[in-house]
Amino acid sequence: VGIGASNTFAQWGSFEALASGDPLVNPILVLVNGGQGGQSAEVISDPGAQYWNNLEHRISLHGISNEQVQVAWFLEAAKATNLTFPEHSMELRRHASEALKIAKSRFPNLALVYISSRVYGGYATSTLHPEPLAFESAFGFKWLIESQIEGDPELNFDPTQGPVTVPWISWGPYTWADGLRARSDGWVWECDDFASDGTH
Repeated sequence: VGIGASNTFAQWGSFEALASGDPLVNPILVLVNGGQGGQSAEVISDPGAQYWNNLEHRISLHGISNEQVQVAWFLEAAKATNLTFPEHSMELRRHASEALKIAKSRFPNLALVYISSRVYGGYATSTLHPEPLAFESAFGFKWLIESQIEGDPELNFDPTQGPVTVPWISWGPYTWADGLRARSDGWVWECDDFASDGTH
């Protein structure tokens, strides 16, 4: 499953199209796009959020149960904020931690979550996570992964170490690049890669 907001929805659609055409993908694998517009990290960190019921409904439409969910891709961002670095990244880390606990409680066999931060936000024409917030969001996820590696019991995935609260968290694709300034692998973001809001 993909977990997150509108950017998750759009990016998952491209991923699913690639996966469906790849002969190496196991034919029994089921991919569920759980991205939902407006469902920021703050929203889905609430166990009572409608987001989770909607996600479960989408899963059921694929003819599978919550118990069959084993892997997730998590792409989230915080709402517009007046916080500066590192506070807003720490806030995102807290919300992501809570959201992953909810995911584990709803999907008991969820064993692995790949986590990704935002794409470039330098073309944004709204307050929906422009730069430098988009770049700095990756630090929140970095600290989340580090905390799990360091044995934080609130982020335990190993049943031999106590109650399991979250799945194992690993880096997913890192899609941020500084606009037209190419990364070492040549990746850039052009303005035309985005919708008119410069965010999606």
